[in-house]
Amino acid sequence: GPRKSLARMAAADGGDCAICFESLESMGGAMDLPCDCQVEYCMSCWDRALAASMSAAGRAVCPSCRAPMRVDFDAAAGRLSFSRAPASASSAPEKDDGDGGGQEDEDDWRKRLYMQAKPRQIQLLRHYGQERRAA
Repeated sequence: GPRKSLARMAAADGGDCAICFESLESMGGAMDLPCDCQVEYCMSCWDRALAASMSAAGRAVCPSCRAPMRVDFDAAAGRLSFSRAPASASSAPEKDDGDGGGQEDEDDWRKRLYMQAKPRQIQLLRHYGQERRAA
């Protein structure tokens, strides 16, 4: 369709982010999308789009195709990583186990990310403390 041909034209001339229209080269390159979209986003716009969908709908979705995304913290790379969420995540963004809470999924992803990021946070704080003592 027209979206894909526009994305191909943008890629052919060096590429611009589909949201901010900045040169992808100047923004650190295009985000490697976990979905089948051919649209190119810079990492900053991708992060903001996923954060906005988390805030609005309680789940991260691709800004183009609305495919549900799973967000994890990659400790080795020191950054978030994105993958396509299982199909069941698209039909039921919240679990309802009958207790009326309905917030379990939101709490689960927050706890999961916290546990994944915690070792890296500790490492960074220790490194900071060592630098401060040495100065």
